[in-house]
Amino acid sequence: MLSARRALLFEALALAAILVLAAWLRLAGLDRTSLFGDEAVYSGQAAALAGDAAAASNFGVFLAHPVLFQLLLGLGFAGGLPAEGGRALTALFGVGSVVLAWAIGRFIGGRLLGLAAAALLAVLAYDAYLSRLVLLDGPAAFVVGCSLYAFLRAERERSGTWLAASAALLALAVLVKETAVLILPAVALSAALEPRLRLGLRAWLVAAASFATVIAAFPLSLLLGGGIGPTLTYLHYQLGRHAQSAFLTYFHLIDPYVGWPFVVLAVIGLVVALWRGGSRRIIAIWAVVPGAILQAWGLRELQLPMLVVLQGTVLCAIGIEAIGRGAAALLARRGAGGAPRGGIASVLVAGLLVAVCLSLLPATLRTTSLPGGQPAQSGLQEASLWLSDHSEPGDGVFVSTAYKSSVVAYYSGRPAYGFIPARRRDPVYRDAGDVEAFWRGGGIQWVVLDRESQGRATASPDGSAPFARLLRLLNAYPHELAYLVPGRTPDRWLAQVYRLTPVSGALPTVTAPDVVGRGDGRIVALSYALCVALGAGIVLLARRSTRRAVGEEAAKPL
Repeated sequence: MLSARRALLFEALALAAILVLAAWLRLAGLDRTSLFGDEAVYSGQAAALAGDAAAASNFGVFLAHPVLFQLLLGLGFAGGLPAEGGRALTALFGVGSVVLAWAIGRFIGGRLLGLAAAALLAVLAYDAYLSRLVLLDGPAAFVVGCSLYAFLRAERERSGTWLAASAALLALAVLVKETAVLILPAVALSAALEPRLRLGLRAWLVAAASFATVIAAFPLSLLLGGGIGPTLTYLHYQLGRHAQSAFLTYFHLIDPYVGWPFVVLAVIGLVVALWRGGSRRIIAIWAVVPGAILQAWGLRELQLPMLVVLQGTVLCAIGIEAIGRGAAALLARRGAGGAPRGGIASVLVAGLLVAVCLSLLPATLRTTSLPGGQPAQSGLQEASLWLSDHSEPGDGVFVSTAYKSSVVAYYSGRPAYGFIPARRRDPVYRDAGDVEAFWRGGGIQWVVLDRESQGRATASPDGSAPFARLLRLLNAYPHELAYLVPGRTPDRWLAQVYRLTPVSGALPTVTAPDVVGRGDGRIVALSYALCVALGAGIVLLARRSTRRAVGEEAAKPL
């Protein structure tokens, strides 16, 4: 057996190695390609909140979600972070989630369980891939993990202070992305089932006050910044998207992003956790309840299960531990060897962990395109940067889809448009309305064609693909090729930029549509800072109140 000092040193070295691997899988090669659609929207919001005039003219502040992450990213932009810097920030949150997996596993089951949870999350393709993108779900999952850790401390120590801290952290997670509110039913169920969470009405009222105070930042910023109307518009759009995905969407994510060994072990861990109760059952509840709600909700998207991936990883580690200890007990009963049962169990757990991690790693390398990094450039970034240097600030740019228009708008600083499906008129994107009338009125001066959209068009021979529609529009107006982003060979260009030839003496008869959700980033930042500070104050008051109560109890005569 290792001495306590050597065991601690071994744990530190193992954790350091795991974190280095996690950082490489999440940070390597992030700059090999431009941002994608949603990434450009969130980065554009962040730049607008930081006061960038070009971004503010193309991206609304009050759009889809609360903007705590965008505020943090905006601070990074103000400090010199590059245009793709949001990826590095989300990747760091991903590495932080690996640390949390270790902390939670160690708290409930010791060193080996903590290292197992950290190693599994470090190499999990799903977490590594989404941590490389500027999406809100990874940072929200990290803050949910912080809230879970505080909640487990509250249950173990029967502490109202930790309960208030957990509530405030959960509110912060909601301010990153509102889907974190799905954890609330899990909190309620945990409180009903776990006797050690019956901390009294006062403790729960303080926790509720800390949650409400922090989360008030969102409605306060809307009220003071004039964002209620745009937010309600987007909410109406979101509620209309509830039936846009297949029932088995998440099932189909298992093979490429998670792996069946991970799922089977997580199910075993779930059964063990529910049977053992206590902290482990809380983790199971925090995984199952929001997961079931996400499945029941008709809008099933790739990134949404990030809300429960940390909890699921800890359950997988619990499953590995259960199998290792069960096998060790079976060997001991049969009298195999003279080694102590604990040592055999540790060896078996470590061996099974290594086998599972090795089975997960190929999928992770495939989804992250490592060791090379992200896939090759699409050409939109280069075309957009050329436009930023060779076009006027108000020139309209048209690209095949609205999703790609956000990329062009982000890098070029110009109003960009694309075809929007009639049944999904997402208010995030600029809507030109009647596209042909907008072109005739002089609303478009530049057109960007990209190779990827061209490839998709070949799969739609009926000519209904956005690229084919754009090409027909382009051919109906005088135009000239202004810039070409070359590919590997001359005929394999990545993007083409065309300038529409203006008619002599003709002036535009249309104006660019307003950006939905424009607002003052200073008002938003002050609203968030005020409410978060007040929530932290409530947690500190709860801590002082707890200390005072303990002191009074200790001062009582025996």
